[in-house]
Amino acid sequence: MLAILSPNRPEFAVVFIGGIRAGGVVTTINPLFTTGEIGQQLRDCGARLLVTVPELAGRAAEAAAGSLVREIVTIGDAPGATALARILDAGTGRIEAGGCAAQADPQG
Repeated sequence: MLAILSPNRPEFAVVFIGGIRAGGVVTTINPLFTTGEIGQQLRDCGARLLVTVPELAGRAAEAAAGSLVREIVTIGDAPGATALARILDAGTGRIEAGGCAAQADPQG
C-alpha cells in the first residue's frame, strides 16, 4: 500500500500512476489534515510506503510513527527521508518497504 501526502503538483500524478502501474494500491491523503488525521489514515489503510513533499516531511514522519510505514520518500530533498530522485538516479527504479516492492517500468 502506497500513501501519497502531497498538494496537487505534476509529480503527484506521476507517483500515483507509477504506483498503480507497479501493481500497487494507492491512497491519497489530504495535505491539510492534522498529524493525527494523517496517522489515522496510514494505520487504517496499512500503508508501508509514504511519498510526500519536503514541506510536509516532518509531519509525515510524526504521523507515520505507530503505523506500518517503513519508508518515507520525498519529491525533493528532506532530512530523514529518501529522495525520489535518488532512487530514480540509481537506475533501479525499485523501492522496497517492509515486504512491499514497487518496480518502475522502463518502457513507461
